[in-house]
Amino acid sequence: MGPGNGCAFSPDGQYLAVAHTNSPNLRVIRTSDWTVVSGTPALSNISRGCAFSPDGQYLAVAYSGSPYLRVIRTSDWTVVSGTPTLSSAGYGCAFSPDGQYLAVAYDSSPYLRVIRTSDWTVVSGTPALSNIGRGCAFSPDGQYLAVAYSSSPYLRVIRTSDWTVVSGTPTLSGTGYGCAFSPDGQYLAVAHSISPYLRVIRTSDWTVVSGTPTLSGTGYGCAFSPDGQYLAVAHSISPYLRVIRTSDWTVVSGTPTLSGTGYGCAWRPDSAWYSRKFKVFDYNGNPIQATVQVHHRPSFARFFQQPSDPVTGELEVRSYNADDYWLIARNPAGNDDEVLNIRIDATTGGDPPTDIYLPYVGTMVTLSGNVTTTSGGPADEVVVRVWASRKLETRVYPAANGDWSAEVPPGTYDVTYLRAGCEPVCHGPYTVELPPAP
Repeated sequence: MGPGNGCAFSPDGQYLAVAHTNSPNLRVIRTSDWTVVSGTPALSNISRGCAFSPDGQYLAVAYSGSPYLRVIRTSDWTVVSGTPTLSSAGYGCAFSPDGQYLAVAYDSSPYLRVIRTSDWTVVSGTPALSNIGRGCAFSPDGQYLAVAYSSSPYLRVIRTSDWTVVSGTPTLSGTGYGCAFSPDGQYLAVAHSISPYLRVIRTSDWTVVSGTPTLSGTGYGCAFSPDGQYLAVAHSISPYLRVIRTSDWTVVSGTPTLSGTGYGCAWRPDSAWYSRKFKVFDYNGNPIQATVQVHHRPSFARFFQQPSDPVTGELEVRSYNADDYWLIARNPAGNDDEVLNIRIDATTGGDPPTDIYLPYVGTMVTLSGNVTTTSGGPADEVVVRVWASRKLETRVYPAANGDWSAEVPPGTYDVTYLRAGCEPVCHGPYTVELPPAP
């Protein structure tokens, strides 16, 4: 096996794939005992980049022999048929977070291809780069595709919604070789030629972060740790590898010096991650696709963003720290989002999904009444719940004379009256509707 050019861990951390020079040009290694997996296909030439699909079912490899791209099933290490032939050597590849797309950066015009994984057809309308594509990466929320390449401005960021180029991204000082988004999507790191050899860019406004260290030579590959606390960069000139703290962009001391130029790097997914499942519904109880964000408390730094499944409404949030978080489910129907205070720890992974109901968006109607005790005093509280689901809609407090009213969406409700020292009294169902159109 010759020099390694790129590497990737499988999502479950069980395998490490290495793209390298010399036959068989690809190795897959078990991380349990670091033995080589037998039966993986031999490639016909140097391989330079590799990536596992998010579900771990596929391993894509970009290499220098026709068809320049191979997609391999990890179930039996057989090659997927029907994938497109590129026009020249492949350098880097990346799957989108939802697994729907595979992007490949390569050596001849248009220098970038995006492929649908559903049928392995090429997406039309993606922008052509002006020179060799070297590396690519999707943002964690799938909204952007970054491509590092060989002519000015050396970096392109593309919107995946319509495959248009984002304006205002910085021009690098030399050829971009590798790029990576931080897990929370706040940063884009690019390893490149010509000093300072590394740039970190804020995705909020595409400005360059100041104070990041200058490497000793050309940066070739970069990767953020799963928890976002570190950034690793493989580069030329000793020590060939740098690990940088993202909290203050200082270099971690004590990391080993490699024996030669580092071309790629990857972090093994931590086997000790914690998870929690959720299911998102619209106000009427229908599963819905909504963007879910999770933020650290109390800093409110975002570390997770992903859409729920469009059919089932389900998604799983993973964290490498047991802690309390803010969860925000973005309402696609309007600006009223659902915000939850959640905990993720070792006990939550086996729990059934937590249901999230998005707020109603539309015209409200008034539900009202009067409630007094036998002595003439008002109730302490009125609780309004949706009749069918028993979901809490609102709580209101009656006036001194017992009058109360609540603005609610059109629908059917039950009403519970609460008073200290008295048994709760529940009435319903009550149906309130919008007035007929004039």
